[in-house]
Amino acid sequence: MRIGHLTLLHGYNYGGLLQAYATQKILKSHEHEVITVDYHPAKRMILLRQMTFNISVLHKPLGLWIDKKKFSGVSQFEKFRRQNFDFSPPSYNNHQLTKICREMDAVAVGSDQIWSSTWVKPPYFLDFDLEPNCKRLALSACCGYLNTEQQYLDYCTKTLGKFDAISVRNNFTAELVQRTTGEIPKVVCDPTLATDLPTTNVQGIASSYILIYVINRPASLNLAQKVINYLKASNGIPVYSITPAELKGVETLTVDKTIQNISPFQWNYLIANASLVITDSFHGTIFSVKNHRKFLVLNSNLKKAGRFKSLLGDLSLERRIINGLNELNKLDELSEPNWVAVDQEITKMAQGYHDFVRDELSH
Repeated sequence: MRIGHLTLLHGYNYGGLLQAYATQKILKSHEHEVITVDYHPAKRMILLRQMTFNISVLHKPLGLWIDKKKFSGVSQFEKFRRQNFDFSPPSYNNHQLTKICREMDAVAVGSDQIWSSTWVKPPYFLDFDLEPNCKRLALSACCGYLNTEQQYLDYCTKTLGKFDAISVRNNFTAELVQRTTGEIPKVVCDPTLATDLPTTNVQGIASSYILIYVINRPASLNLAQKVINYLKASNGIPVYSITPAELKGVETLTVDKTIQNISPFQWNYLIANASLVITDSFHGTIFSVKNHRKFLVLNSNLKKAGRFKSLLGDLSLERRIINGLNELNKLDELSEPNWVAVDQEITKMAQGYHDFVRDELSH
């Protein structure tokens, strides 16, 4: 079966790219041909095309030049995308998406927060014309948090009701689907839990270190720095921070080493080899679990805490969430999780993802 995969691809986010890579890998393991739909949702790209009369040899380098001024690791991300995905021609609107997907047997959206109400993008709801025999699928879709505003629910009713099969990655997204379609979707894990992913070595790293990966800096910064100070005062292990790509040149955490300009596989390596991971990132949490790392989650956004509580609750690891400075004592209580039990649960979750792919794409 020829499948068009439509997901978040063009941001500079390690977890976002790795979930796309994992989805593609799983689909290919079931012997499907996977074409990554090269959709560019940014208004900036449309402006660049207009400025350069849609001459790709001009607007693409210009876009990269602008990105390199704003983000770190741009070349690493671009190289990763170029080497690991089979892209369709680029698309910027619904008409182009319809044309590109004309030869597809199915179009699948997901994973990640593709149905977020904070930035509704019609393509991620498959709100464009597809051939009558083309299946519409959601693979571990997520809405970020359940928004009950009627306008958003009405739009979900209009769009999600057209899907042939939906799987979601948590119960609150399942509630959204049930409220708007009347159907109960299958809850599966994030694709990064359902397959193994590579690591790439990073030079100049100590044999033992604490890793900080905090992406929601306005909310998490104060708590993150308190945690860092606490750790530095209580042990002699160096503390490293991976700076999110969008914070190029404005790192403000006081650590022993700041790490930038790394690839997604190097990001995975740094998590996999850390003695302790402190993060407020959903995929930072997932990769800590996958790699059997001690970790703590900084709960800096109560609205979106449901993603973490759902994941860690399923794995009996919910006590690893710090909700404020008054909970720093959890650092002293941090014991080694029961990884055997965790792995058994992950195996069941992964099987559910593969079962959905097999059952819905076998014909």
